[in-house]
Amino acid sequence: MWWKDKVCPLSEACPHSGKDKCKMSCVSYYLTRQYVEYSGLPKMAFDDLSISPEQIDMDAFMKCKEFKDNILEHAKKGQGLYIYGRNKGNGKTTWSYKILLEYMRLISTSSIGVDKEIPIYYVNVCELFEELKSNMENKEYTNAIEYAIENADIVVFDDIGVEAPTTWVKNKLYAYINKRYNDKRSMIFTSNLSLTELGTNIDSRIADRISGVCRPIHIQGASRRFTKNWWDNK
Repeated sequence: MWWKDKVCPLSEACPHSGKDKCKMSCVSYYLTRQYVEYSGLPKMAFDDLSISPEQIDMDAFMKCKEFKDNILEHAKKGQGLYIYGRNKGNGKTTWSYKILLEYMRLISTSSIGVDKEIPIYYVNVCELFEELKSNMENKEYTNAIEYAIENADIVVFDDIGVEAPTTWVKNKLYAYINKRYNDKRSMIFTSNLSLTELGTNIDSRIADRISGVCRPIHIQGASRRFTKNWWDNK
């Protein structure tokens, strides 16, 4: 794995971090490696995820933090979030990373992690369907993706509604969401559309299912990507 020589992803949460018991044979470390390998998370998810809200987003950030801090209970109940906002780069996807990693860290450092097969899974919706379409002949590959989407404890559907989907895409997406809805498995969505807009522009069935189990959180701040002084970080 690309991150195996870096700091253990559990370093901030594990009570043994930096001590004699912190070693490669650690069960929690092994579980975490396994979880990350099958999580679909991009490398960026393991960068510095610290983020400060603008004043207009204080309440939204507090709600995201509450969800993250109580993720075990929310996941157990099949509860999720619909994080939306018109502006790109203002923290929607970052919050989804933070929540997934927190869940992974918590179960990896407790006895419940041993029984988990795929606790977390991340998909970018546009990339997901490009992958499925380009690998239709490889049933083993596509079945593995769909199995993870349907069975992970928590799934992030990032950037839902970015592009107008085909009927095939809408039906597949509804099938995934509906199954997780019926199985009471937690979902987190990020979008530039409100739920009302998602229902009007994309699919009312999908919006209906999401609204039944996800708390809408509106993030309104400006993009933070254009405020970084990249040349100062070289």
